[in-house]
Amino acid sequence: MQRSIHWLFALTVLINIAGCGKSDDRLYGKWEGQLNMNWGNFGNENADAGIDDEQREMMEEMRANARERMAERKYVLEFTEDGNWKGKWGEDGGGGMVSIVNGEGTYTITEKNNDGVTLSLWQEFEGESKLKLKYNSDGKLEVVEYDKDDRVEFGKLSKQDAAATK
Repeated sequence: MQRSIHWLFALTVLINIAGCGKSDDRLYGKWEGQLNMNWGNFGNENADAGIDDEQREMMEEMRANARERMAERKYVLEFTEDGNWKGKWGEDGGGGMVSIVNGEGTYTITEKNNDGVTLSLWQEFEGESKLKLKYNSDGKLEVVEYDKDDRVEFGKLSKQDAAATK
């Protein structure tokens, strides 16, 4: 009985190691598109409580201006064959925000099928997160799920020509 348990454990370890080696040539390279940060009420449902009309109007104008500037920013998400990823939003890196929006780290493909991949991302600042991607028939990459920050709204990403990125 004990010998069977050891064999079962060894088999489980081998299966897990084999699964970590998944790759997907479609993923590698730079993907470019848009994203939006849904700040809502600056992250505080009661942010407007206790302020006068003039202050509220000023806050609403600031939000509108921020959304307009954010809409013009390009987002680039890059995956390399050696298991590294990098994300950058805008030329200035999104105002210091550190996450998938502006960051880098390593990834592992945890699921793969014809429609897409699910990745386990690692970043020192945020730790581990899950990113589920779908390949669309139009050649674009769609973020189906990102479990770390529900404020991030991804648009579809287009693969950049390798010659253009050199």
